[in-house]
Amino acid sequence: MITGVIIHVVALPYADMTLLAANSALAILGNFALSIWLFEEKMVLKYDIPALVCIIGGSLSIVSLSNKE
Repeated sequence: MITGVIIHVVALPYADMTLLAANSALAILGNFALSIWLFEEKMVLKYDIPALVCIIGGSLSIVSLSNKE
């Protein structure tokens, strides 16, 4: 995890911020899926569904409002 953060910080000056934000959101969703699959954590719908909607909605808004020039 520390290696991923270091790579993310090193890539900041060179990469498009839209791509890095979407990549970070995808990492959160991947960790969520792996925690359910590998560690058999229970999904609490009261908390997990609103969180997933916020993460996906935020990522979609970042991508749709980004400067495409």
